[in-house]
Amino acid sequence: MIHRSLDLEEKNNRGTSCRPALIPCQCNFSSVRKALLSVSSCLQDNPRSDANNFAAAKPLGPTHRVTGPPSLLDPFPQRGHVDGPNSLDYHSRGHSMIQVPENVSAGQRKFLEEEIVFRLLCSNDKVGSLIGKGGAIVRGLQNETGTSIKVQEAVPDSEERVVVISAVENSELKRSPAQDAVIRVHSRITEASAEKVSAVSARLLVPAQQIGCLLGKGGNIIAEMRRASGASIKIFVNEHVPKCASLNDEVVQCYYSFIAWFIDENIGIGGRSGPPPNRYEAGDT
Repeated sequence: MIHRSLDLEEKNNRGTSCRPALIPCQCNFSSVRKALLSVSSCLQDNPRSDANNFAAAKPLGPTHRVTGPPSLLDPFPQRGHVDGPNSLDYHSRGHSMIQVPENVSAGQRKFLEEEIVFRLLCSNDKVGSLIGKGGAIVRGLQNETGTSIKVQEAVPDSEERVVVISAVENSELKRSPAQDAVIRVHSRITEASAEKVSAVSARLLVPAQQIGCLLGKGGNIIAEMRRASGASIKIFVNEHVPKCASLNDEVVQCYYSFIAWFIDENIGIGGRSGPPPNRYEAGDT
């Protein structure tokens, strides 16, 4: 079977601020957090082409945030499931906000509100540390960020579960609550094993239609995100996507290993000068 894996382990990481003198774990968290912010921002700025058809996007009045419990409707059917007539499609924020003339007063303005959704993967053994006793931790994160955070049910033969993070956002918001929640949730997950890991990773489920905005022409966008963050950013498809994912999903993984960085920086092994010519590697499994 042929599989694709975009490898961005290029070697031009000389400008990173992380040095061997720093505590490895601190460097791991910082690099992956920067990469996660870059990836989530790119997804918000480049929504799927069919996102404008999403029924939840509508012109409304004053800003409000979602602070209630997660929706009972699961918008992401898992692999092998058939989409129902009322299933919602994944989308993210773009720049389709309503343009308002300058002479219109603030009280008369209306904004296009959209539900921003991110799906973060969490290993089964870390779910408890995210939810907390009686759901106390996840409720606290919801209240702090003004978002809905839903941990989906476990799927047979899957070592990970999907954490769906969503929030209603509009053009008045200077900071994305959904993006803030992604960072907080990831921090909570990694804190659970902070003392016993030498590497940190964050894995997002992204529809295949949006992957192009992360790659850029010739891989220039994702290469720049990798350079700026100091983290490895890879895209996995096909059999490398967990069974808890939805149809046509790919996995965007932000990863940092202090050992791998140290070897690459000091010995020059394991790096690439850029993405493969055909953008993807192919190999037999």
